[in-house]
Amino acid sequence: HGWIDGQRKSRGDSTFIQAASLPFLLDTSIEGSNLPNYSDLSVNFVGRYEGSFGGNLGWFAQLEGRYQSEQDLSIITNPVEVPVFQEPGYSLWNVRFGINGDAWAAQVFVNNASDETYRVLARNDGAFGIHELYGMPRSAGVSFQYQWE
Repeated sequence: HGWIDGQRKSRGDSTFIQAASLPFLLDTSIEGSNLPNYSDLSVNFVGRYEGSFGGNLGWFAQLEGRYQSEQDLSIITNPVEVPVFQEPGYSLWNVRFGINGDAWAAQVFVNNASDETYRVLARNDGAFGIHELYGMPRSAGVSFQYQWE
């Protein structure tokens, strides 16, 4: 888990001007604004349980979690921009089950198991619109690894 402190706001003596992110808003100073993609809290979790079927054959079950608190996806200088450029906090969960031998491993997995919808980018596209990029939706798969010696 990680804590970041003291880096949230831009420097108080800033003379930089931010072009308005939404049409028809005035350009304003970025003084006191959050830096893009900053969040107060980010927590990661991995829990893994391993067992054996006997001999050289083993298995595992793994749960991975991530929490990201509310974050500004762009520099916000006007309260009108908050609903457009601020992303609420969200949680992501991944699940993995696998078996392994001496030189190989196979697993099935589900990433973003709860199918959380979240944005990782929101920017003015320069043509009176907003460009948004969303995180990966739920996905599942199988992987196989072999290690040659």
